[in-house]
Amino acid sequence: MPSDSQNQQDCPTTIHPEGASQLVLVDLILGNRLILAESNPAAGILAGRSLQTDLPLQSPSASRNHCRLKKNEGRWQIEDLDSSNGTWVNGKKVRSADLEPGDILQMGESRFRVEDTINCATPAATHNLLNRLFQDRFEPIHRKNAA
Repeated sequence: MPSDSQNQQDCPTTIHPEGASQLVLVDLILGNRLILAESNPAAGILAGRSLQTDLPLQSPSASRNHCRLKKNEGRWQIEDLDSSNGTWVNGKKVRSADLEPGDILQMGESRFRVEDTINCATPAATHNLLNRLFQDRFEPIHRKNAA
């Protein structure tokens, strides 16, 4: 039976080797799969309503320069750029957050699911999302029963 460390190496994660600077997003409104690359790692990937952004958003409630997606120490992160309506990850408003496969991003009415560039038979994105959802919902019940 493989060890936990072997399972983690074989499954998708947003921790990529240093050379891999691509982020895969699925547009949940249009159904498009987007592969985004950092052309300038220091600047990251700019998302917003402006056509000059790397990820132009069609949402009128998105700010012109809404947020930045950036790889930091091999891990993708999102940072809100003082947008009018906020940046949301899995239904929670964030100033900045680490991203994992399965995360749902919302900027205005635009919604994206984070995927991965690594091919793996294990559905880690779904597992990670369900794990976080159930942990948030069942943790208080579990604590209540322990008391």
